[in-house]
Parts: sequence; structure tokens; C-alpha cells
Amino acid sequence: MLQGARQTGKTFILQAFGRNEYENMVYCNFEEDPGLDPFFYRDLDPERIIKELSIYYDVEIRPGADLIVFDEIQVSNRALNALKYFAEKRNDIHIVAAGSLLGVKLSAPGSFPVGKVNFLHLYPMSFMEFLDGMGESRYRKFLEDIVEPVPISTAFHDHLIDLLRQYYFVGGMPEAVNHFAETINGREVREIQEEVIKSYIMDFAKHAPASDIPKLTLLWESIPKHLAKENKKFIFWL
Repeated sequence: MLQGARQTGKTFILQAFGRNEYENMVYCNFEEDPGLDPFFYRDLDPERIIKELSIYYDVEIRPGADLIVFDEIQVSNRALNALKYFAEKRNDIHIVAAGSLLGVKLSAPGSFPVGKVNFLHLYPMSFMEFLDGMGESRYRKFLEDIVEPVPISTAFHDHLIDLLRQYYFVGGMPEAVNHFAETINGREVREIQEEVIKSYIMDFAKHAPASDIPKLTLLWESIPKHLAKENKKFIFWL
């Protein structure tokens, strides 16, 4: 299971992995297709689920040759729990799942397949990955080859400082980095960043009582102001 915040590229990387490493990929998005959830209602028998998914997608799911991707799995508690039984009874069927970190953590009791699933966490892009995204991989290799602190030439130093400033502004969200690499348009990058922030607030609304949403929004919006202070310790009074 690949966990991580929204918009960090979980879906993209799993689909690319499926296309590159398997003959076929069966992509199941529980958020886009509510019809997938009922496949897990009757029971969690892997044999039946595989058979019905094969019919639904009109493709034979073959052990070892095909990859099943369960995306937005936090939407279906039963599908999340089913991973346990796939691991126990049909571990020859290769399955990867992705879900928003908040949604998976707040999944209903009994739905978490403890001890049966390998977890990976996808973070926003680091500065080294940002260099790759900006077409500056040669500088990444240059930095990684440095084995001890030594002065570097002024030309390299100045260019890397410029790239670091860009990274501070753009951040590590893949869509923002990709758009900035293509356009060098800071205003449009800011719009992408604002959309990402809005998607986080919408995630709050999915998992918290309606009465708590205004408070959560106030907390979220106050974080940058508090982190900008020299003393970053703070207490909320609501």
C-alpha cells in the first residue's frame, strides 16, 4: 500500500509501475467508480472477487503477469480489509493500493489489514528530485558525488542557489514542479498550490463532523502564520 498526502503522485507512480513491470494492469478507482465497492459486500473471498473483477473489466487477471491497482482504497473499508485475505489465500495475485493518508488512518475499525500489507510512504519531491524535474540532473549527480565539504566553483554555487530559491517557492508537489519546469510561470504555480490546499480542506470535510469543519479550517489556515514566528510553539484555544 502506497500512502501519502493528496497530489503527491501516488496514482501516477503506481500506474507507471504497472505499465512498465507487468503485461497488463487492472486499475480500480473506488472514488471514481462507486460500483466497485459492492464487489466486497457479500464476503471477502479472493477467488470470487478476482472472478467478478475479471468479468467487470473484461480481462483475465493472471497470477504474476497482471497487476491490480486499488486506488483511493480508503473509500471502501471492505476492500481495505480484503487485502488481508488476498495476502493469506491468494498471494500469487499482485495487488498495490493507494489511499490518502488521512483517509486510511481514519478507516473504520476492523478494516485495517495489520501485518498483511507492506507499506510505503510517498512524500513531496526533495530538492534532489526537484533538480531532476527541472532538467538539472547533472547538478544532482554533482552534489551526490561530493564526499566531503569542499568549496565549489562560484558558477555552480550561484546557479544552485537560484535553483534552491525556486524550490522554496515551487515546493515539491509534482504538478507544480512539472508546470514550473515547462512555463517558469510563478503565478500559475501559485494557483496550482492553492488548488492542492483546497483539496486538503475538502478531505477534512469527508472525515470530520460538519460542526468541526469551521474550526479545522481555522486551524489549518493559521499554521503558516505561526510557523513564520521565531517561536514556533503555540497552543490553540477554541
